Amino acid sequence: MLDVRRVLSSAPRKHDRGIMADLTTPWPIETDSYPRPQMIRKEWICLNGWWTYYIQKTNKPYLRQKNSIPPLPEAKRFCHRIRVPFSPEAPASEAHHLLKPDEILWYQRQLPDCDLSGGKRCILHFQAVDYSCACWVGTKLVAQHRGGYTAFSCDITEALSLAAASKTTKKSKPLTLTLAVVDPSDQGHQLRGKQRLNPSDIWYSAQSGIWQTVWLEIVPPAYIRSLKILPNPDERKLTVRAAIINTKPNKNAHNHVHNHTSLSLSLVLLTAQDQPLARKTLSLNPQAATIPANLELNLPHPHPRLWSPDDPYCYHLEITLDSVSYQRISQAEAPSQPEDPAKQEQKSPFHYTDSVSSYCAFRTISLNKDSQGQVRFCLNHKPYFLKGLLDQGYWPESLMTAPSDQALIHDIQTAKDMGFNMLRKHIKVECDRWYYLCDTMGILVWQDMVSGGDSPYNVWTSSRIPTFFQFSWNHLPDNNPRLYAALGARNRDFRREWTETCQTVVRSLSNHPCIVTWGLFNEAWGQFEARKATAMVGRLDPTRLIDATSGWYDQDCGDFISVHNYFRPLTVPRFGRKRASLISECGGLTYPVPGHSSFHQSYGYASYQSGATYRTAVKQFLNTIQSLESQGLSGYIYTQLSDIEEETNGLMTYDRRVNKLLG
Repeated sequence: MLDVRRVLSSAPRKHDRGIMADLTTPWPIETDSYPRPQMIRKEWICLNGWWTYYIQKTNKPYLRQKNSIPPLPEAKRFCHRIRVPFSPEAPASEAHHLLKPDEILWYQRQLPDCDLSGGKRCILHFQAVDYSCACWVGTKLVAQHRGGYTAFSCDITEALSLAAASKTTKKSKPLTLTLAVVDPSDQGHQLRGKQRLNPSDIWYSAQSGIWQTVWLEIVPPAYIRSLKILPNPDERKLTVRAAIINTKPNKNAHNHVHNHTSLSLSLVLLTAQDQPLARKTLSLNPQAATIPANLELNLPHPHPRLWSPDDPYCYHLEITLDSVSYQRISQAEAPSQPEDPAKQEQKSPFHYTDSVSSYCAFRTISLNKDSQGQVRFCLNHKPYFLKGLLDQGYWPESLMTAPSDQALIHDIQTAKDMGFNMLRKHIKVECDRWYYLCDTMGILVWQDMVSGGDSPYNVWTSSRIPTFFQFSWNHLPDNNPRLYAALGARNRDFRREWTETCQTVVRSLSNHPCIVTWGLFNEAWGQFEARKATAMVGRLDPTRLIDATSGWYDQDCGDFISVHNYFRPLTVPRFGRKRASLISECGGLTYPVPGHSSFHQSYGYASYQSGATYRTAVKQFLNTIQSLESQGLSGYIYTQLSDIEEETNGLMTYDRRVNKLLG
C-alpha cells in the first residue's frame, strides 16, 4: 500500500533557500597525495595550490563547438587567486564565484623547471575538469577535452622544448600553463550528475573548472602508458596488459638522438609484504611507436588469498620497462672532420628504465541460485548479502572534492563501523584515491554512471508516474525514439557522450577489486536503450555485474531487479527468477541536527525531530529490510551516508561531525 501522506510530505516545493550555513569538516585541506595509486612512479610534480584566474564574459560558442578556441587573454587579466583543485564555487577555493554558462573561466600558473635530459618526456595530467576546456603551455595549444568526470593527459615535451629554445634568443620569462573552461551546468545536455545552478531538495550546488589533481610526470623516452590488470583466481592466473609508448627523438630539446635497439617488459607479483612470488619477462619490438604487451603469470600457490571486505588482501605488482639505445650525433653537433665509422659503432649504449608500482586482488563476482532456487549475489562463489549506503561524495567546504585523504578514510571507515559492506557511488565518478582506499580498507563499490540529458527532467516520467503506479516500472520501452523526450534523452550529442563516457569510466576503473557492479541509469534520468548499454558494458567488462535501470522502467536486462522503495511496505521485488532482487534505494529518514545543517529547511522521506526517535526508526527499518534476505533479497542501498545541503537524511551530518546513529 502506497503511503500517500509520506509521498505528499516529501514532494519538492518552491521555496527561498536562504543563505547556506558555513559548515566545515574536521580535517585540514591536504591535496598533495599521489593521484594515481594503481600506477605509481617516483618522479612527479603536484601542481595543486594557488593559481591565478580570470572570468571572461562571452556571447561566442567558445569550447562549445569543435575547433572554437578562445584567444589567450593578456597576462594582466589574471589578477585573482584560486586554490586548485577546488572549484570556484567551493569555499575552499576562495574564489567565491558561480560560473555562468556565458562565462569562460581562465586559469594560469607558472610551470616548474623540469629535467628533460637524456630524452625524458613530460606528461601533464588533469584528473578532472568540468566541463569543456583547452590548455596551453606558453602560447602553444597542447590539449582539448570535454567531459567533467574523466581524466585526460598530454605530452608537453615539445612545448617545453620550444620555450626553452626561445629563451636563448629572447629575454627569459617564466613559462606559463593556461587553462580555459566553460560549463553550461544544467542549462546544457552534458553529463552533470546532480549539479544545478539553482539547487534545491535533491539537487546540489553546481561547480565548474578543475576539481581534481593537476600534476606533471617525468618519464623516459619509452614508457608505460597504462595497465589493464586481470586476476583470475579460478584459473590461478594473472594477466597484465600494458600499453607502451615509444617516443620519437625530440629534436628541439636535445642534439643527441637515441634509437632504441631493445625493449623488454617485466612483471613481478609480490605479497603484501613485498616478498616475490612470480616473475615474467617479455621482449618487445623496439621500432614500434605504440606497443601492446600481454604478460601472463601462473600463480605458484593453488589457492590465492581471496579479497573480501573482511580480508581486503592486495598483492603488490612491479612492472618495469627496460630499453637500450645508442647515441647518434645530430648534424648540428657533428665534428668538422668525419668520425671513423668504427668509432661511431663503439659509442656507449644508454639504458633507460621505467618502473611503476601497482597492486591487484583476487576475487570473483557472480550470480548463483541458492538451495531454495533464489538467485543470489555471490562474492568468491558464496552468497553475500549486500548492505549498502548511498554515497554522493559532497563536502560543505569543497563540494565534490574531498578536503583530504582523511576525509575519504573517515567516510569509508564510518560506513564499515556501522555494519555496511557496500557504498553506492551515486551519479558521480570519484577521484582514484577513493577507489584505492576502498580496495585496501575493504568495502564493495557500486559504481553509477553520471547522468545528463534534458533539464529539468520530466517530473511525470521520472517521478510521479512510477511513484503512484507501480505497474509502470516494467512497461516503458526506452528504445522507442518517440519516448526519448519523456526520458530526457532526445539530444543526440548527450546520448553519444553518455555512451563514450560510460566506456571510458569502465575502462579506467576496471582494475579496482572493490567495484563489483556498474549502475547505468538511475530513475530514468536520460535513460535510453538500456539493453544495448548493458551489452556494451558486458563486453567491456565481463567480470562484474550490471544494474541496468536502478529505480524503475526495467528493460528485462542486466543482473538485478533493481527498485527504489521510499513509500511502500518493504517487500522483495520480483519480475521473474533469472536475476537477483535488490532494493537499490530506500530509507531516507530525516533528522536535521541543530548547528550541523546547511539550511533551516530540510528534505527527506520521513522527518524526525529528536535523535532518539530517529535512531529507533532507522534501526527498525534496517532490521526489517535485512530480514528480507531469507525471502530472496540480495541486498539494499540505504539513503544515505551523509547529509548534503538541503537533504538531511544522512546517517552523518554534512560536516561529518555528528554520527546520528550514535547521537
